[in-house]
Amino acid sequence: MYFVGILFSLFVIYAAAEKVPFIPCRDSTSVLGVAIHPCNSLDIEGWRTCVVSRQTVIRVQAAVLPPFDALNLETVASASVNNHLIHLPHSGINPCVENIMPSCPLIKDEMYIFTFHFNVLFYSPSVRMQILFIVRDKNTKMNLGCVKLPIMIDPES
Repeated sequence: MYFVGILFSLFVIYAAAEKVPFIPCRDSTSVLGVAIHPCNSLDIEGWRTCVVSRQTVIRVQAAVLPPFDALNLETVASASVNNHLIHLPHSGINPCVENIMPSCPLIKDEMYIFTFHFNVLFYSPSVRMQILFIVRDKNTKMNLGCVKLPIMIDPES
């Protein structure tokens, strides 16, 4: 019953954030949906883009169905800005404990919610960018989930 309560709480949190379109990475079909909070979603050049403010902490959550069992995880997050790759700091040292619910080990085809937090710094440029999030097995480097998200820093913030 405790496990069901945790899952229900996660779904409520996930449902409260704004669902955003995402681009799955090549050969990645395990991500069911992505939500970002706070996010002001706008149509920019024909693509729904999440506009975020400077000096905020952004929460990205993804519902994932792992394609294989996994015990140890790692995250990779980066932003592509004007053809430059900027690595985002990891939110948490141990993704199995701090970023995924329920925690590891992950079991193939069971749903998990992955959460990643990142800071939008006051000097972040007001340009469209694409953020890449990967959750992968630490030992094999095989992806459990991978998405690209269109983001823009609000020029008014």
